[in-house]
Formats: sequence, C-alpha cells, structure tokens
Amino acid sequence: MKWAGRGITLAMIVHLCFVWIASYDRGHLDDKAVHYYSAARLYADRAHAQAIANAYSEWISRLSLSRFYFDNRISSSANYVIPSSLLRLILQIKLFLSGSPPASFSGAVKYAFLLLYIFGLAWIAGITWRDPFMSVFLFSCLIVASFSGTPLSWITPDPGHDLAYFHYVPRGSAILLLLGVFAALQQKRMGMAGLSCLLLFGWHFGLAAVAVALVFIVLGLFAAAQLPAARLRMILSGMLFLSGVFVAFAAARLPPAIYLWIPLIIVCVLMAAGRAFLQNPWLAAVFLASAYLFLAQTAAVLLGYFSVGGWVSSMAGNEHIREFSFRLRGSMQVAAAVLLLAAVAGALSMALRRLSSLWRERAFLAAALALLIFAVYAQRDNEWMVLDGRSAFFWQEDVLVNRRELAPRDLHKLDPQDQAAFFASLGDFLLRPL
Repeated sequence: MKWAGRGITLAMIVHLCFVWIASYDRGHLDDKAVHYYSAARLYADRAHAQAIANAYSEWISRLSLSRFYFDNRISSSANYVIPSSLLRLILQIKLFLSGSPPASFSGAVKYAFLLLYIFGLAWIAGITWRDPFMSVFLFSCLIVASFSGTPLSWITPDPGHDLAYFHYVPRGSAILLLLGVFAALQQKRMGMAGLSCLLLFGWHFGLAAVAVALVFIVLGLFAAAQLPAARLRMILSGMLFLSGVFVAFAAARLPPAIYLWIPLIIVCVLMAAGRAFLQNPWLAAVFLASAYLFLAQTAAVLLGYFSVGGWVSSMAGNEHIREFSFRLRGSMQVAAAVLLLAAVAGALSMALRRLSSLWRERAFLAAALALLIFAVYAQRDNEWMVLDGRSAFFWQEDVLVNRRELAPRDLHKLDPQDQAAFFASLGDFLLRPL
C-alpha cells in the first residue's frame, strides 16, 4: 500500500505543476522586474552598487510613489536570497552563452520560480517519504487549496492571487516550505523542521519572520492543550476565547467575524478537552490548523488596523508590514484545507474503525484518488492548456518593456514611476560589465 500511496503522491505533484503553469499570468511585470533586479543586485560589485547609490537622490526627487515602497523594492535582494541566487545562476548561464542579458527578463523569472515551486513540492514529498499516507494527505490539501472559490471561503478569506501557486513572487512556493515545517514536526524530524525554517528564511525573509513566529505560538498552544490539569486548561481556553472576542470587536469592518470564530471555537473546545482527544492524529491536525488560522487572522487584523499597522511599520521602517493581512492569506488557505480534510479524514476513520487497518488504508487512498480524479476533471482546461503549448501563457513569449541601456553617469535618467522598465533596466545595468 505504501507504493500505491507514493504513486498517488507523484500524480498529485504532476497535477499541481500543471495548475501552476496554467495559472501563469504575463502581467505583473513590475513584480517580475523587481526580482530580476534583485537577482542581479545580490552579487553586484562595488562599482555597480556605487553607481546606483549616486543616482538614488535624483530618483527620489522625481518619485510620486511612497518612498518606503520604493526603498523596500530597491533593497529587496536580501529578502529573497535563495530565489535571487537561483535566478542569478540562470542569468549567468544566459550571459555565458550569449554575452548579453536576456531579451525577456520575465522569461528567466518564470523558469526560476517554476523550479522553486517544484523544489517546494519535492521537499514536502521528501519529508513524508517514510509515511506516504501523510504525503497523500498533505498533497490532497494543496489540491483543495488550489481551487479558487472553494468551500473554504467560510473558514478563511478569499486568497485572491495569493494561492500556493502564486507564480511571480517567491512567497507562493514559500508556503510549501511552511507546510514542510509542520510535516517535519509531525514526523518528529526536528532536524528537517529546523532546515525547513532556514530555507523559509532564505526564500522569503519577511514572510518567514511572521510565519515562523506563528508556528512557535501554535506549538505553545498545542503543548498547553495537553497539560494534565483540567482546571488550568479551562482557564487558558477561556482567556484565549476572550482575546478572540476582543480581536473580533477590534476588527470592526476588516474581516467578517466568522473567520475568527470558527477556528477560535475549535481551538478552545479541543484545549478544554485535553490530551485524550489530541492523541488522535486527525484531531491534532485540526487543532494545529485552527490555531494557525486564528493566529494568522489575528495578526492580519491587528497589522491591518490603521493605527496599529502604522505604528509597527513606522517602528520597523517597513511599510509592507501593513500588507501582511494579504500576504498571509495563501498560508491561511492551505491551513483551511488542512482543517477541512483532517476533519473529513477523522470522520472517515471513525466510521471505518471496525475494519482492519489494511482496509482503512485502502479506503483512505481511494478517497484521495477520487479527489485527484475530480480535480483533474474540474481543472481539465488547465491540463489541456499546458499540453497544447499554444493556450497557456507560460509557453508564450512574454510581454516586453522599454528597457534602456545606460552608462553609470546616466542612471539618474531612469524614470522610477515606470517600475517595470526602471527595475528591468537596472537589472540589465548590473549584469553588464563596466
């Protein structure tokens, strides 16, 4: 049965790759240009860096956009060390073969991010290789999360374009590494959990700083839920519920309250129930997913609140902190899928408890295979687009922007208002020798 589970896992990985490729959008060139620039900037020599520093004051004087926003973008290479390193390697190979920067900078970006996405999927599969049933479960969750307008909308806000296959910024594949952290902890592979955290920080430092902090708080709540003192658990559960009530009222018009109440009630009930219930692996998964959902939504609410978010962003000097209410939604979508499928798997396990373990395993794999078949049928247009090679935007030539080839003394002539052309031209400049 293990090899059957691994076969289903492989089929799910292929399907998720088809979904990613089919979802590719030739737009968002400013984001892609920023990553092209970041890859070129990460290993730039001192002369190139000094030329950019000399032109900075002129760019700022002609900038009507937020300066914080511009500064975050022009200094973004440190936030994406691993994606920028991989993209720089691809660019170096292109330079070695042709002697010039690529004609389509976004073409290099899309192939680099596809490789990152495949690595993220392979990382989860590698962590759970010893337990193919856990692997099948996690990839089933990713398949459910890949649907737009899913039944998950009653558990978490619509992620919009922040799904796990979000293709033009690294936080899409970073969500897979976050799931790998939980998978490694479930497998009691602490070394792999730590390595997953390190990879996550190298992938997207900003997302990792928030998400890893949430993971530790979730683990703290899970440990508290297993305390032997029932009265203490009830007190902690009540305090957590009151904090949720406060956040729900503080949220005002930001998120519908149901996104807070559902995971909060689940966490409080299971915490009060104690260790006897949490020894069930499916209930433990429900607890962990609910706790992450509640904490992520709480962080999104507080940081999205103008006064709180403004104060934190001012203290940190990073205006993007206000946007975490959107940047966490991809991970919340996956957590909601884990919550839903863990509850379904737990109910199925209870219904089949009188059967032998072999027949329960067969029923579990049959349900996963049925989900995969349904996903392939429901998303069949995506599959045909990728196989056709003419319909999917990923295989087509990318939209070109007006890139300028400038000498170091002329860099100040670039227009920072046109972000796509600005950062693409800066990337070309950094890749050319002076």
